[in-house]
Amino acid sequence: MRLTFLGSGDAFCDWRVNYHNNAVVETAAGLVLLDCGMTALQSMRELGLGAHDLAAVLVTHVHADHASLAPLLLERFFVGPQGPTWRSTRICAPADVLVDVKGVLAPYFDGMNGPEGGHQGGGLAGVLEAEEAHEIEVGGVHFRYFQVPHVRDGVWDKPAYGVELRVGPRRTVWSADTVFRRDWIEETAADPDLVSFFHDCTFSPRFPDTVHTHFEELERLPAAVKARITLMHHVAVPEGVDISAFAGAAERHQRFEL
Repeated sequence: MRLTFLGSGDAFCDWRVNYHNNAVVETAAGLVLLDCGMTALQSMRELGLGAHDLAAVLVTHVHADHASLAPLLLERFFVGPQGPTWRSTRICAPADVLVDVKGVLAPYFDGMNGPEGGHQGGGLAGVLEAEEAHEIEVGGVHFRYFQVPHVRDGVWDKPAYGVELRVGPRRTVWSADTVFRRDWIEETAADPDLVSFFHDCTFSPRFPDTVHTHFEELERLPAAVKARITLMHHVAVPEGVDISAFAGAAERHQRFEL
């Protein structure tokens, strides 16, 4: 199994520096896309990959840098060497995320031309294979969602998840977007079957009601824990910041053998 970062930046990154924090996972049945931000298709093209190479798309939560799916669905449905392919796209997510995904996408596809011709209503069902699932298996890789705290203010709790990737006993953990949870991080890092641990990180100063994990929080972890964490969602490591205690900081188009 190989995981390739399409980008490791946040929602507001300069696209000349980094792309959104999305990745593709190679499986025996094709590619699985972990989140689909606005930069995903461009990054895939630069890697020589196309929208039609995808076997499935997993969405962790509905923010623009993780769930800008309309261009992907349109390309798979309409674009091919001889014209439209009419190919739908398999989108897998927990039910609460999938409801948000469909709600966002419906206005794009409410009326569209289809293979039978003419302007059709309810077009979303034709381009989207929506699969409610907390666990799926694709090409020998088992993907499992786990809930994470992301946007919470006592009133609003946005559905958000991380993803565990497993082949046999060996697993990789992708935190997606989450606030700092020391106990969970230490428990995850202590697992002897853990191959890679990709964790959300921002280098901005911590602020009240933050929705991400800040570097200053991760920096206070024990050395053995930090050594197992690869930082992501960080855009770029600021000049003068020492990350040598960590496994590294993921870069755009960087590949990891898992």
